[in-house]
Amino acid sequence: MLFLFPEDSEHAKKMHNSRLYRYIRSLPEHCLLTSVCTGSWVYGKMGLLDGIATTSRKAPDRLEASEMGKVPIDRLAELAPACRISRARVVDSERIATAGLTTALMKSTVTISSGTFNYKGEIIMMHTANGHYIKVEENVTLYVEDVGEGKPVVFVHGMPVNHRIYEYQQSILPQQGIRFIGIDLRGYGRSDHPLHGYTYDRMADDIKAVIDQLDLNDVTLAGFSMGGGVVTRYMGRHGGHKVSKLMLFGASTLSKLPEEAVNGLIAGLQSDRPQTLTNMFKGFFHTLPSQGIENWLWHMGMKANVHATIETVKAIGREDLRSDLEAIRVPTLMLHGVHDQVCPFPAAEQAHEIVSTSILVRFENSGHAPFYEEKEKFNQEVIDFVRS
Repeated sequence: MLFLFPEDSEHAKKMHNSRLYRYIRSLPEHCLLTSVCTGSWVYGKMGLLDGIATTSRKAPDRLEASEMGKVPIDRLAELAPACRISRARVVDSERIATAGLTTALMKSTVTISSGTFNYKGEIIMMHTANGHYIKVEENVTLYVEDVGEGKPVVFVHGMPVNHRIYEYQQSILPQQGIRFIGIDLRGYGRSDHPLHGYTYDRMADDIKAVIDQLDLNDVTLAGFSMGGGVVTRYMGRHGGHKVSKLMLFGASTLSKLPEEAVNGLIAGLQSDRPQTLTNMFKGFFHTLPSQGIENWLWHMGMKANVHATIETVKAIGREDLRSDLEAIRVPTLMLHGVHDQVCPFPAAEQAHEIVSTSILVRFENSGHAPFYEEKEKFNQEVIDFVRS
């Protein structure tokens, strides 16, 4: 059974559609096609839902009302004329409910364009137009942005931000034939916010689950700040599983937070998180950015779960990554701001000495955010390294 999740016109422009359409055209005759909709007015209007509309919306949107409008199931029928078409009533793309789904899933796990389900009907992975929701353990699902085609680069953010910290890479790398894959770690961004699992070991296991679920190979794995520590742990804990290259950006590998700093930060997060984050982000930069950039980072930090933020601060204070650094055998690019006050540059130099396969690039005009402060140089270093 194949589902199509309709997206808005902006998402329809994404490069993922070409891969989806090629997949649909390759389907065998025994495949049953149906469409998932959050309640399109036009479905009820055309009698495709047994005459029952699935939304309270009283009028069609502009595309549906125009001559160009076409319901998703009819687009599917044109793409794969050999397949059977189901016009069963389907409601709410977040909680799939459709006649015949149970029968289709009774005996095995079924992979479909919108996700992977097990025999119980539980979602293992759900796809959107530009990303995935991936189950990494029971009751914990991570959001993973996935844009472009080509060599996969998996980006892991730091504390307390999310994958959007790489906005100035996501907008450039796919144009250079590089597939951008940005993970929101548990507790951050659009991922689940469980009470447990905020250790480097568990987060490294989450990364492995994402890489395996997406069936990635020849991966370039990249981490910023705390994320740099997590990907370093991944290399030691999982032996660099499917990773051919590593990138560390202002990474907290040998720059552990002292106990008094950890306690002070936790106290601030518990008493006045908004102001604590404001102060934290001011320390990111060598030259203060615009107010807009500060606001952008602040909102990203406030979107994180406070418990997750506190627990990962504790992890940064206690994790020892020296043995993980010693286990790295793949080519490694270290990009680090000379004026970094969060993860001081001398710690990067020490890590460089430990990792014999590493290259350390100095960013003379950057603090903790070279991906923004010197974004052109940063992006070119990344592109050249991935292509090399």
